[in-house]
Amino acid sequence: METSKKLLSLLRVTPGVDVHRVYSFLEGLTVHGKPLRLFRWPSLDYDVHWPMWFRRPVLQVFNHAFMAAGIVRSGILERSVMLVREFDYRLFVVCALPLWPWRRRIVLNMNFAPPIPGESPASQLSAFRTLVRLGYTFMLFEGDAVRREIEEGYPGIRLICPRFVVQDTDPHRASPTPGEPFTVGFVGDFMRDKGGYATLIAAIRELVDLPGITVRIGIRDSRRRREFPDELADRLDFTDTWSVGDYERFIRECDAIVTLAERNAYYRRHSAIILDCISARTLVVCPRYPLFAEETGFPVAVGETYDGLGDLKRAVMAVRESAPALRANHATYFGARSGIDVARCIESGMPAVAPRLDQKVYEG
Repeated sequence: METSKKLLSLLRVTPGVDVHRVYSFLEGLTVHGKPLRLFRWPSLDYDVHWPMWFRRPVLQVFNHAFMAAGIVRSGILERSVMLVREFDYRLFVVCALPLWPWRRRIVLNMNFAPPIPGESPASQLSAFRTLVRLGYTFMLFEGDAVRREIEEGYPGIRLICPRFVVQDTDPHRASPTPGEPFTVGFVGDFMRDKGGYATLIAAIRELVDLPGITVRIGIRDSRRRREFPDELADRLDFTDTWSVGDYERFIRECDAIVTLAERNAYYRRHSAIILDCISARTLVVCPRYPLFAEETGFPVAVGETYDGLGDLKRAVMAVRESAPALRANHATYFGARSGIDVARCIESGMPAVAPRLDQKVYEG
């Protein structure tokens, strides 16, 4: 019986859910009179009985083929504008040739991993240059921090840079009263290329003994609780955040969310979580990298940045002390990052006009 279950589990496919509010907003836009269609590899979840060395390449090839077929279908039948996210540049180059007839209506979102010269693998840079030469259009959600690097490294690139955030219709709960614990949350998959559990546990140890601070953990797989030492797990509040509703509710219930990232380990993937937190008017504590500094500091501060785990305590306590003032900044932040002109920006295929940030944001 157990063997048969394992064999059946090899064929089990559970479509993943896109939890990030910014992409839900984009899928509701109308561009050139047609609904904007979003495509990403389906993030299919096969049972763990597949060895990772076999599962990862097979899934990547299958996912890109599945995604390309959907784009062709949409291009032929709907003639819509198509936004593609979460893809591997090297595999997408293979898809790019058959998709070439529809390239003017395909926008490739790069927020998860912009190919930065001198930072990204050479194979990704080469694949990206090919996509640029083929005339594909690319999108970044932020205006300055990454755009300059991309435009300098790839002259002639067709780049769209809308700067926007989506306001949560069920926003953050009321500020805690004096003496009430300040809730700090960590949420995500905590995969190795996002820092992993070793970094997460080290960060929690920095905060768990701070006075007036309660630490919560949002995890998508309850089995991952075993990654935490028993003496630490017993002091934490674990919450299942697998569904979109649970994920959004967890963010709203926290006073601040801490993101962990290493500069050389795919750190820009945390951008979507940061924007989700800001949408819910939850404060953000994140590493002091250019993209994060821009997202949490322009045009006004809605969080705090830190330099390494040794600086995390200071950043969390700073956010706690200045929480009322930071939350009051959200109205100004939303006003400067309205999503009204996003469709027009996509239609034009040209970078949106946005104020240049003060250079001081990037110092340090």
